[in-house]
Amino acid sequence: MELTMGLLLFLGLFFTIFGLGMIKDMSIFPVLMGEMDKSVGHRLIFTFIPLIIGSGLLPFHFLWTTLEQQIVSIMLLLFLFIGIFRMLFLDSYHKVGLSLVQNKQSILIVSVLYLVIGLVLLYLGLR
Repeated sequence: MELTMGLLLFLGLFFTIFGLGMIKDMSIFPVLMGEMDKSVGHRLIFTFIPLIIGSGLLPFHFLWTTLEQQIVSIMLLLFLFIGIFRMLFLDSYHKVGLSLVQNKQSILIVSVLYLVIGLVLLYLGLR
């Protein structure tokens, strides 16, 4: 159960900080996607991160008994599937990302979504 709470806190902090950062400075994401447009290496790094998190931690936490364990397992599965999806459809994913970051409203929606997910995970990890 300590691993579950630690992962909830880690994921909660990650999503909360990422969401707040996106809300604070929305102009950085079009620049980031522009840099990724120039370099396939940057795209691969953003592909490897969820693959490493999902495939590295999921074998140690594939538990389904409590609500907290189910949430962590689902989050790790999502990381794994996102990494696989990005790897298989690297160019398509990048084109969709480029179109999304051109609209500030879509960045704000994603930012608030990340913030809410992060706060919920933090709450579950601290209760």
